[in-house]
Amino acid sequence: MAVHLLTVLSCKEGRRGTSKALGASVNTHPVVIRRILQSLRASGLVETHKGAGAGSILARCPAEITLGQIYRAVEKEEPFLLPLREPRQDCPVGRRLKTVLKSVFASVETALESELNKTSLQDLCEALNSRGESPRPPQPTALNLNPNLQSPESSDPPAKPAHQRRKTNLK
Repeated sequence: MAVHLLTVLSCKEGRRGTSKALGASVNTHPVVIRRILQSLRASGLVETHKGAGAGSILARCPAEITLGQIYRAVEKEEPFLLPLREPRQDCPVGRRLKTVLKSVFASVETALESELNKTSLQDLCEALNSRGESPRPPQPTALNLNPNLQSPESSDPPAKPAHQRRKTNLK
């Protein structure tokens, strides 16, 4: 979600984005957006202003913000967690598996961050623009006052908001 928010801000080219507008883009409540923006602000990726002209903007140009920086700003837990309970030490697997997995997980996390560091917000905006897709949300028109409604040329049904989707129990 943080990548989505920052990509929207990146495409706004210096104009502020409110938590309400960003929440509409992500289809989530503005309170959730404000929590994410707090982490991004603490990491120096966004600046947030209150009062007149309220909203958030990127703290640096999009080319200087990588997906790796965003990942580190919002992901506070280890991506791969080891069991909290200590395994039995008389088991040959339990005695050594944690040490082996720590090494594997550290290697995977290093590779993940290395790959994420290769892509900037600018790269994402350019990719969105090169595919002929507008990174800006559709604007209501005289014929379509609700941008969530299905357009005549689209064969996909419009997505329902999260609160209207049927919840299923998977057992």
